[in-house]
Amino acid sequence: MKTDDRMDFMSPEHVSAMNERLRDAEEVRAACRELGEPRVLQFHLANGPDGADVYWTVEYHHTMQFGLEPHPEPDIVLSGDWTNQIRATVSSRTDEPVPQEISIQGDPELYAKLATIVELARPFATFDTRLPDV
Repeated sequence: MKTDDRMDFMSPEHVSAMNERLRDAEEVRAACRELGEPRVLQFHLANGPDGADVYWTVEYHHTMQFGLEPHPEPDIVLSGDWTNQIRATVSSRTDEPVPQEISIQGDPELYAKLATIVELARPFATFDTRLPDV
């Protein structure tokens, strides 16, 4: 019998649920309009659960939308190890901080703007998800 009905973190179900909430988040939509043109932030994480690379993509257009496929021309790429990223995510929910070891490629000013929109979107896109054991 299944006792935990939470979605898996960054599963297709989780991504769909986040995107649904973000579609109508007017504050997020307004912040995306201020960018002036569509933008893409992409996580490229090595050593995923099956040993393959994992991609988490965030597109900023009419609103912010998540995806699980690599984008051909991201504006910002955050590269790191999948296990470390999961540990950093777990630590953000506890009092035991783990440094996020990630490299950033792209325009630092644009990255700062996109990161600000992520923080604005966080209340809309946050769910109690099941994180993988790492």
